[in-house]
Amino acid sequence: MSKENSAGGNLYFEKRAEQNERLSVGSKILVVSDSSDEGWLAEHGKEPLMNGVKSFTETIVPMLKINYEVDFLHPFVVDKHEQRIFTTTPLPMYPQLEIVADNPFETYRKLRKKLKHDQPDALFIATAEGVLGFLTMMASNSLGDEVKNGKVKYTLSYTTNLDQYAAQCIQEYTSGFLKPNPDFFQPFIRLAYQQAEHILVTTPTMQQKLNSFGIHNTTLWPRGIDTDLFHSKEKEEENPFKQFDWMKKDLLPILIYFGRISNQKNIEDFLRITQEELSSVCGTKFHKVLIGNGPDKEQLQTLYADPHTHFLGAMERNMLAIYLRWSDIFVFPSVTDTFGNVILEAGASGVPTVGYKEDANGISIGSQDVIKNGINGYKVPYGIGNLLIGIKQARRIDPYQCIDHVRNTYSWNTAIDTLLRNMSKNKWKK
Repeated sequence: MSKENSAGGNLYFEKRAEQNERLSVGSKILVVSDSSDEGWLAEHGKEPLMNGVKSFTETIVPMLKINYEVDFLHPFVVDKHEQRIFTTTPLPMYPQLEIVADNPFETYRKLRKKLKHDQPDALFIATAEGVLGFLTMMASNSLGDEVKNGKVKYTLSYTTNLDQYAAQCIQEYTSGFLKPNPDFFQPFIRLAYQQAEHILVTTPTMQQKLNSFGIHNTTLWPRGIDTDLFHSKEKEEENPFKQFDWMKKDLLPILIYFGRISNQKNIEDFLRITQEELSSVCGTKFHKVLIGNGPDKEQLQTLYADPHTHFLGAMERNMLAIYLRWSDIFVFPSVTDTFGNVILEAGASGVPTVGYKEDANGISIGSQDVIKNGINGYKVPYGIGNLLIGIKQARRIDPYQCIDHVRNTYSWNTAIDTLLRNMSKNKWKK
């Protein structure tokens, strides 16, 4: 776990739910996430998950366990006999992500029975849009008679722009025949989130978005960064890129993208940048490196094959951290992320981020709140030409300025404190 900086006070995170008392030490907390595996996949010879939800849930759970009795429920959890509780199936169009595939009515009854038997003092659901998250909410809403205040209270985290993702997925499934407006899904988002006691949102932009949907019980929730893992280059550390023939042949700076390789991340804007454009605008060519896996990796790898574009596949986080700190600029073209933990990981490694501040329709995106121009990167208007300008500007940023900014602004201690102040205690009937 990271050594924590006592700072952690970016101004837009200062608004907290001070009216709520912090959950008392020793309380029982149930944490539910559809995107975590606690190492199960790697232990069984499978490719590990790589996404922001997994990263933050598997960081906060061990921290919570220091002072609380925590039960962590996810698709790969096992019982006391080391047998899996749920069966899973690959998600269509994203086979690297497995979702709970049991009979939903049976899963609902199982979750309802668990809540009634365990009687957790507090309930935190990280993925309201997932099978486990949604069914846990439904089970909680049905247990009003079991608690003294007539309602099982729970806290949600807004981790996915479900309206944008759903619209994109439908368009892809139908090969562009259907192009639904993301606004169509607003009623479903209100339905999913409106019964939560608290909703934690990562940035002011995301808070304004939910407010525009008619959802107002929101609190800004900072994320943190593991500075033991993500940090500057170590003395006498080997540059990992020098093992590759392409680097030996062409010693060039590195533009890196790491994360899920899917169309929803808008990666093609990064891949479409040509070496001629980089040379013209930035004065040099670059190697473009992509670390991660996803449903579109093979297609993009074939479509954009060239001597300066390299797909290295998924990596364990400790290996990823080494490659990251030896990179020069992180290019993050996503317009659907609600925060972008990867921006913090890059910054803590001394690597500035270049990303968009808005989507193609001019709508502000969550990650633009995390990028501070000239400090830890540059956020630019939508368009490949603007990405090029951002890359040119980012080359001037001092790596240690990135590191200082992230360490002084984001803290997991602050994040845990905010979470605990926004988990209401349930009083179950005897």
